[in-house]
Amino acid sequence: MGTGKRPGEGIAIPIASKIQRISDDPAGDAPLQPGQDIQVLNRKQFNLPSPPPTQFHLKIRISSEKNAVKNDHTSPAHVDGVALDIEYLDSNTAKCDEFSHLSWLEPMEVLVTTGGSSPDQPMEKVGFCRAKLIRREMIRGTFYQTMSKPFDESALLAFDLFDRFGMPKDDYENHAIRKGSCSWGPLLDDGDILLIEDIIIEKPHRRLGLGSKVVAALLETTNKRTTIDSFVAILWPESSKEVHFEDLLAAIVGDSGNNRRPEVFDHHDSVAIAWTRSLGFKRIGSSIWFGLPSWCGDSQAAELDNDPPGFERATQDTLPNSIRGQVGDTEFLKATQQYLQQIKPDSQPWFATDKEANTLLHLAALDFLPESVAWIMQQPAAAHLIALRNSSGNTPLEALLQKLEIVRTRSLSGTSITILSDDFNGHTLSMARCTALLKGVKIDTDKDLEQFRYGCTCGVCKDGYLSVRMRLALCFSAKMLFEHLDEDPNHQPGTEWVDYNASIFSHLPSYCIRLLSRYRAAREGGMRLCNHIACCVHDACNVPNETTIDFIVETKEDKPNFIEKFFRCGGSIQALMRCVFQMAVQADDMYGDGSVQDWDEGRIYRDLEPCRNDHEFVLVARKCGYESHRLIMDCSS
Repeated sequence: MGTGKRPGEGIAIPIASKIQRISDDPAGDAPLQPGQDIQVLNRKQFNLPSPPPTQFHLKIRISSEKNAVKNDHTSPAHVDGVALDIEYLDSNTAKCDEFSHLSWLEPMEVLVTTGGSSPDQPMEKVGFCRAKLIRREMIRGTFYQTMSKPFDESALLAFDLFDRFGMPKDDYENHAIRKGSCSWGPLLDDGDILLIEDIIIEKPHRRLGLGSKVVAALLETTNKRTTIDSFVAILWPESSKEVHFEDLLAAIVGDSGNNRRPEVFDHHDSVAIAWTRSLGFKRIGSSIWFGLPSWCGDSQAAELDNDPPGFERATQDTLPNSIRGQVGDTEFLKATQQYLQQIKPDSQPWFATDKEANTLLHLAALDFLPESVAWIMQQPAAAHLIALRNSSGNTPLEALLQKLEIVRTRSLSGTSITILSDDFNGHTLSMARCTALLKGVKIDTDKDLEQFRYGCTCGVCKDGYLSVRMRLALCFSAKMLFEHLDEDPNHQPGTEWVDYNASIFSHLPSYCIRLLSRYRAAREGGMRLCNHIACCVHDACNVPNETTIDFIVETKEDKPNFIEKFFRCGGSIQALMRCVFQMAVQADDMYGDGSVQDWDEGRIYRDLEPCRNDHEFVLVARKCGYESHRLIMDCSS
């Protein structure tokens, strides 16, 4: 990936680099007293400035030795022959670490000290950095659920930049406003995430390049703890984070970002941002985050990394009180029609907005008012209204789709985040109708709304939720299940056959397993049923519920009737489909090992149109009438 350069290569340190964050208590940030000091790392590729007259020392502290030893690609004890002073919390202290139970999260600290070389020169802490190494590949399938547990800056990062599987949101690559000036492409897709949270250099020791040395040492250590080209460093250069946290939480995790733009989005800490860019970090889209992936990014000139335009709020909104107070569709429509009666289409009242630049069409869409949306879309002014953007940079359609994704994946109540992804059972008809109207799709019946109800983005999901890639994954799983069961069943003793396939039969009753060990015809019936399931999903392009599979079984010539013998022994479509879903989840590139990409060398799967529903196994299983509870959890374990 990229040029093979590592984070921090080619760092150029400005003469006046500094970090704005100031610690009121220099010792308060360090839970332990520093031990043996080491020289500041000064590897050639980091181009660090010469040491200042005062001798400074760096110590790197990793909270969980257990997690580090288990997860590290190589030992971080030496870097090109230079010993790093790596310190772990002792076992007793580690038990009190609030993150010690999270195997995917490894807190890291860099401590900068001076003095201590003689009794009359006590050791003084002059700088501190706090970071978290997030092992993303360990939590792909539960990314939102897992990242919400620390409930700190890492939660903001997860919900702002990434989707529920830890993949970068499409907004920051393709959105007209949020994509920013630098293209990141696939550079944020894979690998670990190093979130740099706090960098504190005490006032008397600023402008000496210490902040840059701290970041360089942190990147150097992370380089040796991860595989090649496998992590991206991300930070939010803001000196007053705590002040804005709750405001950002409501906007990013909740849905207020569509109706109200937090002022922090328009606040720029120019000094911290300039220093961050001097290290090679680039703004990710138009977000508050800056990143440095496992390529250095020298190919993108700093002048191309522009700050997003700010938003000037109106002193007052221009919407009449008669409209702002309406919450129901009928009431909103009536108030809007009365307000706009006999008003020319190009007159200003049609384009009235609130303080957040939400138009009448924005408000109707975000409140899921289909009759109001339909009426506005029929008016001559709609051609202009459909393209206007609110304070969050969204058109009415973009604002609606963003809110629907939030409603589908999580809810925020106070400081409690609830993940709803696996409970999603489709949007309401009002939500779907608003989406169709804004997309200009003609709807004749409620059946035409299915794709909008389930968030289909490919346009061809069966019944709105079963995507082409999902169908292929289930088909391959059924075929692999057949091949696994078909390993010499005629000559293999029944007991051995059952023992060999014990994991597959975990959903069958015990008496059924005993009968399968006795009767070869019943075993043959189970194998044939797997083939019919594959045929139902792929060849017939049907939703694999019991009704459609039964129909396929009845239309296929099956003599003698082995499948009936399988059913008589206690076998069921439900049990086999549970196995099919589990195998598909285990092969999925988000939940499992990604072996779905290896089937047929991945040619068929990769050539298919991707869809928002490609990995919604729980939704598909539930809609097909199968037990979906613990499906993902059971596969993960």
